[in-house]
Amino acid sequence: MNADTRIALALLALVILVLAWIGGTVACVVYACQPGNAGALVLAMLVACGGWAFVHEAREHVGGLV
Repeated sequence: MNADTRIALALLALVILVLAWIGGTVACVVYACQPGNAGALVLAMLVACGGWAFVHEAREHVGGLV
């Protein structure tokens, strides 16, 4: 596998990770907006913060490849 292929796969994985992170955060917020699920807002913030940590680390790794 050459460097161009590795960079392309790393960028594709980063895009998938970002979409999963945003989707998870939106799903948790939508669930928290339902009546009686106010505690789920904490879950939404945990998903957002945890997802940001994964995305930040992935961005650093992809930056090291370029």
